[in-house]
Amino acid sequence: MIRRYFLLLLFLITNCVDCFADIQQRINEAEKEYISNRFFNAVFMFADDYKTLLTGAKGIFALNGEQLKANEMMPIASATKPFTAAGILKLQEQELLNINDKIYKYLDPEMWGGKVPDWAYKISIHNLLTHSSGIAEYFSFVKLDLNMPKKEIHKKILQFVSSKPLEISIGKKFKYSNTNFVILGMIIEKVAKKDLANFFYDEFFKPLNMKSTSFASYSEAARIQKNVISSNYPVRYFLTPNNSNKPIFTPVTADFLAVPCADGGIISTPVDLIKWYRALNEGKILSKKSYKLMTTKYFLAKDIEGRKSYMGYGIFLTDLDSKHLMIHYTGKALGIQSEAGYVLPDNLYFAILSNTMIKIPEEEKDKIDMKNPLNQLGIIYFRDAIIGAAIKN
Repeated sequence: MIRRYFLLLLFLITNCVDCFADIQQRINEAEKEYISNRFFNAVFMFADDYKTLLTGAKGIFALNGEQLKANEMMPIASATKPFTAAGILKLQEQELLNINDKIYKYLDPEMWGGKVPDWAYKISIHNLLTHSSGIAEYFSFVKLDLNMPKKEIHKKILQFVSSKPLEISIGKKFKYSNTNFVILGMIIEKVAKKDLANFFYDEFFKPLNMKSTSFASYSEAARIQKNVISSNYPVRYFLTPNNSNKPIFTPVTADFLAVPCADGGIISTPVDLIKWYRALNEGKILSKKSYKLMTTKYFLAKDIEGRKSYMGYGIFLTDLDSKHLMIHYTGKALGIQSEAGYVLPDNLYFAILSNTMIKIPEEEKDKIDMKNPLNQLGIIYFRDAIIGAAIKN
């Protein structure tokens, strides 16, 4: 009897080893095929529960010839939002707020310019987390100065959106607005009685040993966006596709500097983002109840790439097929792309960061065939190639 169980165990172990070896081979082949035939400029990591499956870097740090290195630090833009959502849920666990509370409760009247808009008494924290508030977008419409005190920046944002009508009926459907998460950041700072940088460090970065992750200060954000060659961060570039695997690089210039807020202020690395998503999936960040709240499909949505998805709390949930669910977030800003998350039930974790983004001049749009793989310069195509190979039956 013992011998029979031993043989069964040996068979299962051997089968498992063969399966892992097969997955590893498929991933390696997918990476080689993609990088050999298509443009790619990013740092990346793919892992399972126990080990790294794929890690590396390809492309330029700067046009002076310096190359990207594995685990390069970069801003992650909107991929900050899952951290903000988890922060709100942590505060609910500590009974310092309730996601059904209306937002007026946490924002002083003076922040609105003395008159609180009627909708602030109707919109809940839940509505902010799910992009179902209807609050207008502030980003690129409100010119902010990094030399202004944070309180004045927050007031300027709130007073701008309070003058605008809601864009959808509250709680009825998904309508993406970065303003939702800026306000969530204000609520975190009010309730936790500390700024976001310290809150994220105390709650997430330090406990998870995310040594290369931080929330950007205003001075650091200015330095990154001025786009000078330094030893810390890659130079950011616009990419214009040209039907080849050598698109045109143009250094990013901006009319104004973006302010780091709770909608997109974190700087990180692939290694640290894998740590974060592993901990989230393993229940080391949130309680089971909070995790379920975060990963519930509340509204049909489109992710930042326009693909069908569902909105959770600061996270997108995308059905890859009948068996696989991808929990993830994409970040995009001027010269920044980020993509990180995990695939269930395989527990396949991924993080990809790039110092490039596509920008096609209006006069060129009709000339470029975006169905041509050579013109598909986004990092999501690399993500899809590797994940597709890993979960292939």
